[in-house]
Amino acid sequence: MKKKRPLLFCALALLLVGLLGGCGSNKNLNPGSDIVFEGADPPSANYGVSPPLPHLAYFVFSIRIDDPNLSLIASDAWTVDSADISYSVVSDPGHHLVGVPPARTEHIKAKVAPYTPTRSPVSMVEDGFLAENAAGFLGTTDTATVKVHLVFRAHRNKDGLPKVIRTNYFFNVGNY
Repeated sequence: MKKKRPLLFCALALLLVGLLGGCGSNKNLNPGSDIVFEGADPPSANYGVSPPLPHLAYFVFSIRIDDPNLSLIASDAWTVDSADISYSVVSDPGHHLVGVPPARTEHIKAKVAPYTPTRSPVSMVEDGFLAENAAGFLGTTDTATVKVHLVFRAHRNKDGLPKVIRTNYFFNVGNY
């Protein structure tokens, strides 16, 4: 009976050390991914009123992965679902700009995969708006600066985790 007690105490001690210390960690076994806004391409723009053309801006998104050595799967991808767009005038010294475009939501549905930056196009100004609200710039050298407030809504494909990304974009309207 005395020979079994040291074995029992050793087994209990090993069990206690195993429970308290653990057997390692699994933090790198399931790497996390996050969508990152890189910026606009171009960072700002000049939109002419003659001729009034629709204008696009491209917004670049990429994926940041906790452990890039373990993550090459498509489930780490994100999808940019939509952009809520609203406008405000920063400066219009000649008061030629009649108004700003109405606030709207644009559906994007752009998939952003790991290791590949994605450029998502967003329509900034339509030709009808420029023809109706910015005709006062014709024949002048005046310009107006407009600030675009963008709220991008995205989700991770693996588990549907939502993310909201807020940014601003500036463009000038004039007779370019």
